[in-house]
Amino acid sequence: MTPVVGSVWGLILVLLALAAYWPALSGYLAFDDFAHIAPLFGRLSDFSVWALWEAVWSSNSGPTGRPLPMLTFSLEAAIPGWGAGSMKVSNLVLHLANALLIHRLASRLFEATGSLKPAWPALAVAALWLLHPLQLTGVAYLVQRMNQMAVFFTLLSLLAYLEARYRRPLPRIPPRRILLILVLWVCGVLSKGNAALLPFFVLLLELYLSPRLAGAAAQRRRDRRLIALAAAAWLTMLVLLLWPRVEASLNNPALGALPRLTTQVEVLAWYLRLLVAPDIGQMTLYHDQWPVVRALSASWWGALGLLSGLLIAAWGLRARAPLVSFGILWFFAGHLMESTVLPLEMVYEHRNYLPSFGIFLAAVAIAQWVLRKRPGTKPGMALAAASICLALAFATHQRAWRWSDEPWARLAHLEGVQSPRAAIEAAQTYQGLYQRAAAPALRERYLHEVEREFRRAAQIAPDSPDPYFGWLMFYARNDLEIPQAVVAALDHRLNERSGFNKVSFNGLAALTNCVVKGACLALQDQVAAWNRQLAAPESGMSETARARMLHNGGRLECALGDASAAAALLQRAAAMAPADLGIGIDLVHCLLKAGRRAQAAAELKRLQGLDPFLIHFDTLSRLRWLVAAAQ
Repeated sequence: MTPVVGSVWGLILVLLALAAYWPALSGYLAFDDFAHIAPLFGRLSDFSVWALWEAVWSSNSGPTGRPLPMLTFSLEAAIPGWGAGSMKVSNLVLHLANALLIHRLASRLFEATGSLKPAWPALAVAALWLLHPLQLTGVAYLVQRMNQMAVFFTLLSLLAYLEARYRRPLPRIPPRRILLILVLWVCGVLSKGNAALLPFFVLLLELYLSPRLAGAAAQRRRDRRLIALAAAAWLTMLVLLLWPRVEASLNNPALGALPRLTTQVEVLAWYLRLLVAPDIGQMTLYHDQWPVVRALSASWWGALGLLSGLLIAAWGLRARAPLVSFGILWFFAGHLMESTVLPLEMVYEHRNYLPSFGIFLAAVAIAQWVLRKRPGTKPGMALAAASICLALAFATHQRAWRWSDEPWARLAHLEGVQSPRAAIEAAQTYQGLYQRAAAPALRERYLHEVEREFRRAAQIAPDSPDPYFGWLMFYARNDLEIPQAVVAALDHRLNERSGFNKVSFNGLAALTNCVVKGACLALQDQVAAWNRQLAAPESGMSETARARMLHNGGRLECALGDASAAAALLQRAAAMAPADLGIGIDLVHCLLKAGRRAQAAAELKRLQGLDPFLIHFDTLSRLRWLVAAAQ
């Protein structure tokens, strides 16, 4: 393939990708977008270096806080007129850049394993990876830029490593190249933790490309041992770093390590099925009701047989079809973190963003092998490849409509999904229609739909209080009469607490915020009672959880009640969670409101000692000004 022909095909692929993803490039936010991205627009309305610094470190995702993606989000949020839709365009540009790196890596792999014309199969791999509908979540779900950036830096690290290894044995690689690889790796880890898997991808490259690498055979064997030792050391360190989360999974009575691992067997088989035979009807964010495997059924044994068969095939084909073997192992290596014992959500399709490269690589390698055996099938194979790419682009385009701002497209996708999250989002979509409707008949219709979806969410998750938080806020914000049956149902589920989790904490905090802002005043007494009830020692909640409830109650009391009583609640919360700056900041505000400036100044001094890296410089500076002004 000449450079001109390659450029033309590359342009065609870019245009096809733009057409496929276009409907999703709207301002629609989902799930964690609201927690991590939506607040940035308000936080950076008055732009300053310190406000930007705070915004970069405002996420609590993962051990690092993922500051590099948060930096890009923060810079975009600070641009006047720049909204969520523009951010999704940035995600698509990053996706195209990753596709270019995928093409480069595939080209290197085909070249290293003896392909006479590596450009065409590499282009096919990049096209499959770029256009597959499973990849849509990485673009349309804004926070998945974290994953995109981790993949971007991982691919750059691998390519930098390959370029160096093709020319020199391992000990002779220039230190500046090693430093570059390490810097890129650190950037990947600061984007998302799954970039920590880089050593395992490097080990795969060493195992399969060793004959083409620089150095004598003995040197190459020593290189492989050194890299295997480094990967083992890194795995040990990774386990130690993540041990608190691993231990939490092992000791979790509801979902321990063994049920999690057995469930992941079916999850991985399902991922493979969607990659090979994409069904956009099954592609969704809403898998929170995925059944946990506690008894080994026939379908589970079938899934285990499929995965075991693939691993056996990878071992058997390592000499005769190295890229097929390499691709299979790449897929499994890419899931070593998120599909193991770590207490994460069971299923998320965007976890296949990088692992899917291995499956597409293996598929194209098989097609290339068929062409070598039967050269006469080349026209038919080319037509089949073009048809597959067009079909994938069409499926991605159809799926992209579900991520658009068009409410009916979203509702058509959400209403059939048996997931409380999907039902809650459908209810929230109907809320928007209710608020925009002018005709009384339409408003009545949408009111019934909102209630129906919240009721459906409550039925799907019979122990969870989560549907009721949004349900009550809907009534309160729209000045509707609040049914006491809904209040009683939430009270019952909070008393039981069997379905109370991280989402429930956020739901009660959101309901408290609604009261504090004056939009849900009809629920003031009941929300205050729930916060007191969950903060009590006899509630059985952990001390950290009780501190959050006291924080909620203190904020509510400070905004609408007795500031001195509120300060007492917040002081108790600060004693339980002394490192939580959010509690301390609200405590300073409340002490000032109660006229207790000296105590506010003492608390502010304590907070400054908790911020040695000046992450909250802007917020604490404003507090210093308020304390000084209170003299």
